[in-house]
Amino acid sequence: MRDRIELVEKAHPEISMRKQCALLGVARSTVDYQAVAVDPEDNRIRRLLDEIYLIDPCLGSRKLVTLLGRDYSVKINRKRVRRLRSKMGQEAIWCKPRTSIADDGHRKYSYLLRNLAIDRPDQVWCADITYVPMPSTKPVPGSPRTILAILSKRPHKTGPVVHRPQVPPTSFVPILGTRGL
Repeated sequence: MRDRIELVEKAHPEISMRKQCALLGVARSTVDYQAVAVDPEDNRIRRLLDEIYLIDPCLGSRKLVTLLGRDYSVKINRKRVRRLRSKMGQEAIWCKPRTSIADDGHRKYSYLLRNLAIDRPDQVWCADITYVPMPSTKPVPGSPRTILAILSKRPHKTGPVVHRPQVPPTSFVPILGTRGL
């Protein structure tokens, strides 16, 4: 698409811009489009929404408008909060309808650890994806970043205890090193 846009000559002596766009299959509006700079106030509000989401992810747009106005002195309407949250990929956590009813088409998986006795280190592993905002080299502040936390269970007199391994597995060392962890 970008290549076809660059082929359009705005000051061509014989072929009008309308004709060039029709021949190349490009809309005239995309040829003349100028990107709008991101509003610094939007970036500030995104950061505040991110902080509030980490504290209480159950808040909806109406409550956030009240909270931002009262605690942070930000005058904002509900539509703008909804737009920014949808761009950030945030959604309030709430009980959605029919969440506990299984669909007939979905496969049901049994719990494989139900009757398993955990009696040695590194017998059972799990991965937890946690939402943590991190500094980024990209100019999009407030976008979610995730960290993969690898945990191991080991036997203990009082039951299994969760501990972090001393050295991460070799496959995760490059990933962790690039993220500054």
